[in-house]
Amino acid sequence: MEKDKIIYIMNCDSPALSCARVLDDIDGGNAGALILTRSRQQADYYKAEAAKKNGGRVPPGLNSFSFNSFVETCPYADLSGAAAGYADYEAKSLLLLKAAAGDPGLADFKIDLRFMNYLSEAVSELKSNNININFLKKSGAFKNLSFKCSKLLEIYGRYQKLLSDKGLRDYHDRVISLSCDGGFYDYIKNSYDLIVFDRPEMLSPIETDLSALIVAAGRRVVIITDKTACEINPQQIAVNRIIKRAGEIGCSVSFESLDAAAALARPERLRCEKALNSLGTTSLESGFIREIPCGGLAEEAALIARAISATALRENIALSRFAVFMPGFSRSRKYIGTAFSAYGISFKANEGRGASEFPSVDKLLRVIDFLESGDADSFVPLVSLSAFKRFEPFKNVRNLAGVLKKLLAATKLFSRGEAHDERSAAASIDAENDFGGGDAAVMARLYEQIGGFMKNAAGIVNVEYYTLPECFNVLTGLLEREGFCAGENESGRGPLSLAISAMHSFASNAVRLGADEKFKFSTALGIFRGLVSSTFVPDSFDPLKTTAASEEAVIIHTKPNINLFEYDYLFIAGAVEGVLPSFGSGSASFFFDSPDRALLSLCEQPPQIYSERALFHRLLASPARGTFLSAPSSHLNRRFIRSRFFGEVENVSVYDGGGEILCGGDLLECCLRLEPGSGEIEKISGFYGVPRAELDASLREIALSTETLCDRDSKLKSRFMFDCSAIREDHLLAHLYKRPGVLRASPTLIEKFYFCPGRYFFEKELCLKAESKYSGELDPMDEGVIIHETLERFFSDVTAKEALRDYYFNETGRGAMKQAIEKLLFSAGYAAVKKGGLERRFGAAYQNIKMLQYFNALNGYERSESESDAVSGISGYFKNFIDDYLESLTVQNFYLEPAAVEFELTEGLSCRGREVEFAAKCDRIDACLTEENGQLYFFVTDYKTGITPQASEIKTLRKLQAPFYLYFLEKKLNAELASRGTALGRKASSAAGAGFVYTSISKLDKDLRPEKRFFISARFAAPKSSKKGEAKEGARDGEFKITVSQRARKDYDDIMEQVPGVIETFIEKTARGDFHASVLEGHDCGFCGFNGICHRNRKAGVSAARALARTGEVDNGRRI
Repeated sequence: MEKDKIIYIMNCDSPALSCARVLDDIDGGNAGALILTRSRQQADYYKAEAAKKNGGRVPPGLNSFSFNSFVETCPYADLSGAAAGYADYEAKSLLLLKAAAGDPGLADFKIDLRFMNYLSEAVSELKSNNININFLKKSGAFKNLSFKCSKLLEIYGRYQKLLSDKGLRDYHDRVISLSCDGGFYDYIKNSYDLIVFDRPEMLSPIETDLSALIVAAGRRVVIITDKTACEINPQQIAVNRIIKRAGEIGCSVSFESLDAAAALARPERLRCEKALNSLGTTSLESGFIREIPCGGLAEEAALIARAISATALRENIALSRFAVFMPGFSRSRKYIGTAFSAYGISFKANEGRGASEFPSVDKLLRVIDFLESGDADSFVPLVSLSAFKRFEPFKNVRNLAGVLKKLLAATKLFSRGEAHDERSAAASIDAENDFGGGDAAVMARLYEQIGGFMKNAAGIVNVEYYTLPECFNVLTGLLEREGFCAGENESGRGPLSLAISAMHSFASNAVRLGADEKFKFSTALGIFRGLVSSTFVPDSFDPLKTTAASEEAVIIHTKPNINLFEYDYLFIAGAVEGVLPSFGSGSASFFFDSPDRALLSLCEQPPQIYSERALFHRLLASPARGTFLSAPSSHLNRRFIRSRFFGEVENVSVYDGGGEILCGGDLLECCLRLEPGSGEIEKISGFYGVPRAELDASLREIALSTETLCDRDSKLKSRFMFDCSAIREDHLLAHLYKRPGVLRASPTLIEKFYFCPGRYFFEKELCLKAESKYSGELDPMDEGVIIHETLERFFSDVTAKEALRDYYFNETGRGAMKQAIEKLLFSAGYAAVKKGGLERRFGAAYQNIKMLQYFNALNGYERSESESDAVSGISGYFKNFIDDYLESLTVQNFYLEPAAVEFELTEGLSCRGREVEFAAKCDRIDACLTEENGQLYFFVTDYKTGITPQASEIKTLRKLQAPFYLYFLEKKLNAELASRGTALGRKASSAAGAGFVYTSISKLDKDLRPEKRFFISARFAAPKSSKKGEAKEGARDGEFKITVSQRARKDYDDIMEQVPGVIETFIEKTARGDFHASVLEGHDCGFCGFNGICHRNRKAGVSAARALARTGEVDNGRRI
């Protein structure tokens, strides 16, 4: 062993700079390098940066591990046999549970997953300090230990025996084995020329011993620590212990300072000399750290968005150079989304959702809660949420929760200390005559269903003790027998399958490890409940999956990571007690602040709060240009306390963004105050890089909108709420102009008008926006984009088109052809999901859930074994779609070939002297040409991610998409045939629209097929009784017929003829300002975002509707 050794210390706050310096050292001639980090993320960062410098491949001599991973995967450990029978974290938890089970002294403890984690940490500390149970018992110290500690030591002893009996080693056993093995010293010395410890912290005694041995064996050793630190530096404590231990084993250490790469270093901020133990961030120059005073979460989000907009515009900095560190992002997500959208700022975050945020998993947790507690409060949600099929008929009962609570109180069901008697319960129900509205009958039916449920559950609850596998089996058996309802949006797919897979894996490992102890049913359920909850812990942002500069967006970090220290500006938001730092973080250890620690001679570790304080001050000093701090004072009725760390920071200035140009809207407002021909506008245009022509166009549009609003505001005090009689016609039509002289119209726009002209007025004329609530998962619009992208890729693929043609014309071998088609569909879908960025935005777990939801049972999609068991027999969205499509394809008389996807449809028409352009996009157009140069028949398909319109809505023109598309598409194709002789790539004499179908991708009908709604002419519909063979025989005379599952419309032509009139009426009513609150009977304003300013009276609306009906002004159920 070398007695004299030099260790190079690198003090650097930037992970990028320290990484670059280490990699340069490796390039300078070090053949083998071992880098040990605190986390796997840091280790992966080194590999990624090294691969960038080496043509995309990690250099063969570079080995980068987290300290734990190095111990678990060390090649020398494999050679010494230490890797055999390794007990991972789940195995360790189960063995600890087995060791703790049946101990009467543990009756005062609640055994659940949280207790198991707590126990695991305590045992880890005992093993890390090499505590010998037999030696303790011989000494007098054992008698003086607390009851809690003595019981823990008994469990620890049994755990050690279980490991020995089963021939297993855990992490700590491997650390000790390597530390005590002289051959490991030679292995390190002969294998690596450079050893790097990146920011070591919180090392246990046995880890310190192993680190000291590695330091002593290393030829060249570099230790990296943070430059900015607080008075108690956990990193420095760890380094000092390593050096001290190295000296004890005969290695004398001296130090030399090693600078980070000077060429890449940012200019140092002004720092002043301070007294000993002062905080590094108190020496930063004034103005570098700024505090944003704020009230609630919404105000905080708005001020952060405003500051980012102002700074980015003023200093011309990309949004990707801004970061927000927001540990409490979950509760303020919707406020951040709203504020950033208002300022045109995009952001990226990767926080997942908790278990209770998934409806199906939430229901599962409610079931476990009821089985665990068995009281009325836990039972009510099972009925109100329709957790089982027997309760679904009651979901539309008004005030169901109130009726149920009265029922439970009257019948004494689930009442503790009161016996339930069926005869008394029946009499109590008969006596309930004060409910009214048929609630007494509802109570009787509900009581009957509850009784049936309790009979099934009684056999489970009455058994007092279960093993973990038995508990899992009886729980899933109850869910299956009672028909657990996962919900309309998930239908048993995705989150529920992951939750059940986690429980199944845990139970299976219990069998494998012989953990067959019986627990109270409530205890076993509590363990599974914690397991489900821990499965959906939100993930932190992963910087390795998304480069900060790859997209123009602000990065929101919910947990610290490497890239968090590399931005120009950093916002630390929500810095309140309970979040930064976390309450209780200083007492996380089992032995924290306990007399037992001294009696056991456990090594002292600095409390976790010092690590959090060091992180806080390091974050303050890390950005290149500045840091912003904010702490909301309250939210709703809850008051917040600013983090204690605020008082430790000096030289903080208050940020005031008043008077700054923050965004395009502020820029335009400044220009509006100037004279139109002023040279100042030209200066503003050049300074902010906005083309003058674009700026002038925006100014004209704002002037017109402002004039319209002024006209409207002057009439607000008039007799009628929506009186626009004094507003000029061109102002009222301004929002419809696509270009000068041409108005635009679309089915969606006109549907909004006819649904409620008042709401249309608020949205389109006044440009008001209703607040939209953030659901915490994929937005329906974004999901629609993924689904449309999938089907567009599939139906535009030449290989897929050829496969579909072969499938139709060749009846033999269709099974194999269908598998090939499904693989092509999955390939298209997988590309669309990747393009949608689900993993980047929501995490890998959420993407796996969505993949199951979309592609389960589809050929080409591979699932894990646990997922396969959980979702066996359940078809994903696209499996249901392709099955239905292929069946519909083969029953037709002629081959309907996919001719166009995402077809841009624009067509003009004249409405009383005004030019109107109709614009839409057809999802898919299928075409059929029965004979050469004959008539071209086409069929339009529109994909829906929700429900499809009702037939009555199409008939009354409340839903306009089908007739509008067919009308204008037929007009356009015939015009193309007349001018060019071809349409949709086919030569034909004329074109005729055969029909339109709405296809829901996510919603199934009663036959478990995708829900559809057809709008088809009776001229082209095959008789309902026709069979495929007969239809093909009839097709010889050239007759084109389509077989569909719904009746054709005899009024098809009448509806089509009304299309121009509907558009003309819409334009005329808009031009004369005929806006009013909806007069449709049954119209519900409860979900409208403008009901607070509209003041529509429901009774008055019904009265007006009836009056209009008497005068003939209401046609087909709508005001025209």
